[in-house]
Amino acid sequence: MKKITFLFALLFIWGNVGFAQTNAECFDCHDDPEFTMEKSGKEISINVNPKIFATSAHKDVACMECHVGFDPEEEPHKEVITP
Repeated sequence: MKKITFLFALLFIWGNVGFAQTNAECFDCHDDPEFTMEKSGKEISINVNPKIFATSAHKDVACMECHVGFDPEEEPHKEVITP
């Protein structure tokens, strides 16, 4: 029983690690001043300047820590984006 529990735990961890994305990978697309999306009928910027981010209060936080449930392989990354 312990082996099965360990195996499921290992698969769970592997699955979540495999899904994680680094901030640098996020910046591959989001470091574009013309990168926008539509929200509530308005066009908004979803640009993140890495140099400004590096000096912000969020500098030690991974994007995926707050942006939970985003699938980096899909565009848009999440059907319903929550704050």
